[in-house]
Amino acid sequence: MNRTGRFFIPTIVAVVGAALVAVGDPDLTFDPGSGVDDTVFAIAVADGKPIVGGNFTTVRGAVRNRIARLNAYGTVDAAGRD
Repeated sequence: MNRTGRFFIPTIVAVVGAALVAVGDPDLTFDPGSGVDDTVFAIAVADGKPIVGGNFTTVRGAVRNRIARLNAYGTVDAAGRD
């Protein structure tokens, strides 16, 4: 192995290691929203909108009984009301 090969790999590892350390602590101010109140078992996409199914009764505060259609950004689709 030549000299260039011996020094190249440690340099890459140092850069990757520095990036991982620089990430820091999790953002405790991040608010994921209220989400669902129980388990989601299935996700499908119809007409470009996700549809979730599971044991939940609310999604982001909206009453949905085990199935809900969402908008592209995760808000509850009001047209998908039971």
